[in-house]
Amino acid sequence: MLAISALALTEGAIGELDASSRHLKGIQSAVREWNRVTDPVPTLPQRMLKMVGDGLRTGKAGQLVNVPEYQPTFMALLFASIWDITALPPREAPRYGWWEDIETPAARLWQNHTRDLNLNYEISRGFNASQYVPRILNGDPKSSRTSFIATFFYLCSELGDRYFDVTLIDWLLEQLIDDVNAGEEHLKMSEWTQSLWLFCVLFGASMAFTGRANNMIEERQLAKWRGVYGDKMKLASRELGITSWQSARTMLAAVVGRIEGDVERGLEELWNEGISGETSGEGSASPAVIELTESD
Repeated sequence: MLAISALALTEGAIGELDASSRHLKGIQSAVREWNRVTDPVPTLPQRMLKMVGDGLRTGKAGQLVNVPEYQPTFMALLFASIWDITALPPREAPRYGWWEDIETPAARLWQNHTRDLNLNYEISRGFNASQYVPRILNGDPKSSRTSFIATFFYLCSELGDRYFDVTLIDWLLEQLIDDVNAGEEHLKMSEWTQSLWLFCVLFGASMAFTGRANNMIEERQLAKWRGVYGDKMKLASRELGITSWQSARTMLAAVVGRIEGDVERGLEELWNEGISGETSGEGSASPAVIELTESD
């Protein structure tokens, strides 16, 4: 599963969405076949991705103009929120780049969320207006990261913690922490920016806290990530004046909407554990990518 996932990620990052989609569909079929026997309960990261996807699809487009500059993680969340694996490769993708085209629901959604962000160049470059060719990037590093992270989000949604290898978790958190660190300077800009940043912090923490290690190397790596994201939660508490889970919940609601049930219980437990845990001492430095074999 790790090898196929890595192929899909690489293909997505270089814009080969046709090839990537074939691997993703294969992963989807395999996981659904395995889950027939076990009927697993969705993990907290899976529930969070569904929740933020619902929030982005139903949220107010005007809020999104406050997202500073081009944030690959945010655009990946937005892309993943309208990503239908059964429709991949995304034949409608070229239409997302032309604001005058509002014929399809997907085009309308994309336009509502991006028309005021001046992202036409970043997202649409390389699209052919007359042919539905699934090209989302042409060597643009930011767009490449967007597709790479969006593929991670899809894999996380499908695989859960049972099949989502710790190596994949490590790769994802390496990407996510870059945008979390970059977003710190924008925390005072707007409530939306704060909510989005806090969601990314809690999502990263949820991946680190729910990951299933198979050996001591993987466990040490997850522990380091828990420390990194725990520090970010403490930073949120200090900088944003979040004194309790209830105030964190209120802030998150701006981007995800209603939070209740198992998701709320899981997030509250995660928040309390992150806030009460000892500081890792590593600040914003991210752990090095894990070694795949034990050293002598």
